[in-house]
Amino acid sequence: TAIMLNNASFMGRDSVFYDSITNPRTEYGGRNQNSNLFFSVQEKDLSKAKIIDYFVYWHGYTVILKPLLMFFNITEIRHINGIVQLILLLGALYLVYKRLGIKFVLAFLGAIFFINPVSMAMSLQFSSVYYIMLLSIIVLFGLKNPDWRLFLWIGIFTAFLDLLTAPLLTLAIPLVFYCSLNHGGVRDDFRNFAKANLAWGIGYSLMWLLKWVIVCIFTEKKIVKFVIDSIIYRMRGDGYSETNIRTFDYITVLKVNFSELNFEASYFAILFILLLILISNFKKNIVFKKDYRMLFLIIISLYPFVWYFIFINHSVIHSFITYR
Repeated sequence: TAIMLNNASFMGRDSVFYDSITNPRTEYGGRNQNSNLFFSVQEKDLSKAKIIDYFVYWHGYTVILKPLLMFFNITEIRHINGIVQLILLLGALYLVYKRLGIKFVLAFLGAIFFINPVSMAMSLQFSSVYYIMLLSIIVLFGLKNPDWRLFLWIGIFTAFLDLLTAPLLTLAIPLVFYCSLNHGGVRDDFRNFAKANLAWGIGYSLMWLLKWVIVCIFTEKKIVKFVIDSIIYRMRGDGYSETNIRTFDYITVLKVNFSELNFEASYFAILFILLLILISNFKKNIVFKKDYRMLFLIIISLYPFVWYFIFINHSVIHSFITYR
């Protein structure tokens, strides 16, 4: 959040267009991000600041955050955030109930519990993917015949607004509902499932690439090597200086992320959800429903573990985000 506020409140250099592409923020010595933000709003010019161009991301959130900061402070913005997110969540729950019934509502609420809506309201950084997820679900259920092309736009908006927090939220949860609504037959449903995944991936990756191309064209920055090095670092980089963890491997990723759930409320919620599933199934004298769409849900449930395997560094350093 401090980085986002620092970017949004940057006082500007000579060119607004150049700043909008390079997304600068200020740093003051070796201080942390909260201190940098504090000093940035105290200074009247940039003479004492070190300017950091944060051009790898789009920082699309500034389109919303900058106007809000003209009228509200951070506490008020967090209150607005919480209210708007609650309204969207209630709207999404209503639509889920109307189309799919109470079981899906309970399952969705279980997922929301682990996402932690309170932290989503408090943290501007987490909010982007949460908004995209909720709005995607509302649009998905608002369409009479939802199409896989919707996921292209979901991927684009995720790359535009998110600071690489938990982007899989915007793919996996809407995809669960999309698969649950699809009834075109085995072949068509599998084809649409594959197309939705591919559309999200194309939208997400090409939107990122577009930002880097724009920076190369309109600035003198040579970012190709920087971007490649950044990607490699997020995949396999040694983040000891950031975490004090010496071993960065897949087992460490799993341990660190699951440790984020190490509190009694999580265990109670897991047991409660499992109990609901068992009661629901045994009440109908069945153990598993023979439905090929269950395979979609199993595949989707593996996505976080694939992310952990590819982006080991990111998943260890930012486990407080990626466990979601």
